[in-house]
Amino acid sequence: MRAWTRWLADRHGLPQRHRKQLMVRLEFMLNRFAQLWADQSINPLRRYMQDQPDEIATVGELIVPILKRRTFAVARPEERNYGLVDARDGSHSRHASELDAAMRPIGG
Repeated sequence: MRAWTRWLADRHGLPQRHRKQLMVRLEFMLNRFAQLWADQSINPLRRYMQDQPDEIATVGELIVPILKRRTFAVARPEERNYGLVDARDGSHSRHASELDAAMRPIGG
């Protein structure tokens, strides 16, 4: 992020004082990233990636196929019908918002 931000500032000829302000703000956000990434209210897709190691969960080209598969299997929270979902064996029902996209099926 730092290198990309410096490159982008160079490309657009950002004045030095604005560049410095930008880099200070970037450092602030990078220092808070882990906390923000874990906050479900800010990042509702985090649950879809919580079982992945950081070396996968922080790389865009590795995240996208996982998110596509998991959001296909368990819809994003804002896309759910918020009704009850019956267990396969009919033993109990759960609210759709309780479904966990990171949970792996037994034997799978």
